Amino acid sequence: GPVGPRGATGLPGQAGFPGQAG
Repeated sequence: GPVGPRGATGLPGQAGFPGQAG
């Protein structure tokens, strides 16, 4: 899937998954 959104201050999403929380 497409790249997920970034977590609040974390890492960018990987394919089909949200970003990690910061």
